[in-house]
Amino acid sequence: MTNKLRITVALTPEVHALLKRMSQLTGNSQSSFVGDLLTQSAPVFSRMVEVLEAAERLRGEALRVPDQVKSGLDQAQSQLEAQLGLVLEVMDDGFRPLLQAAEKVQRRARRRSSTPLSNRGVRSGSGGVQ
Repeated sequence: MTNKLRITVALTPEVHALLKRMSQLTGNSQSSFVGDLLTQSAPVFSRMVEVLEAAERLRGEALRVPDQVKSGLDQAQSQLEAQLGLVLEVMDDGFRPLLQAAEKVQRRARRRSSTPLSNRGVRSGSGGVQ
């Protein structure tokens, strides 16, 4: 028996396909992969909860959110989006050699399988042209 809670999540077909492929490649279940990803993201969620609770308190007090707070939130969002872009660039740079090597292997496999035997210099038995 486990103490982990379960939820149902609706995914777009594209995200589902990525998750399914990731599961196949890693040998981990889709549920395990999503659970691990969310667990690692807990500090981000915690901070978001803190901000949303502060906003809720302000709304409960019937106070308007000052322009300074709105500006700060906009700036924070812009910085997060920029950081995400940098993270993706770092990942691309780090994985580029692996992806290039895999592409070379794939191209070689396509060349071998698409060339008919007659074009590879293979000669038939005694009746073949030499």
